[in-house]
Amino acid sequence: MPAASTVTESVADAVLRVVPRLARLMERELVRSGSTLSVRQLRVLQRLHDGEQIAAEIARHSSVGPAAMQGVLDGLVDRGLVLRQRSSADRRKQLLQLTPEGEVALKAGTLIVQQALGMLVQDMKKSEQAQIAEGLDRLQVAIDQFAAANRVPRATAST
Repeated sequence: MPAASTVTESVADAVLRVVPRLARLMERELVRSGSTLSVRQLRVLQRLHDGEQIAAEIARHSSVGPAAMQGVLDGLVDRGLVLRQRSSADRRKQLLQLTPEGEVALKAGTLIVQQALGMLVQDMKKSEQAQIAEGLDRLQVAIDQFAAANRVPRATAST
């Protein structure tokens, strides 16, 4: 069995190789299918499908800056896929929610990506597919734990 550092390096190398390629594949499939959504926009719609959110939390969860996220959100709002409203509890916050048109776009975009990714694994054994799914789920948990443990405290003054 390889040493722990070798296994860790192997995982890191695999992630660095595979994740960007998967992202490009998903982007290409969305474009090829005629969808007007990007992977980042699709991910925002997925987050909003889980319930009303604020822009800062979506940006933090997506590991992008607030300015970049504002651009993504502006496009989704302009297209009627997302509704943006001021919070009645805290007027500084903008609450975001998915519109019915956003739900339709989310379902269509998700189906495109699912079909493309399904084609990648269709010839694998079911046990191999299950291992990939389990490994990715565990990696997501580790990412969430790492992010929570390494979150930079927010400034006390509002920006």
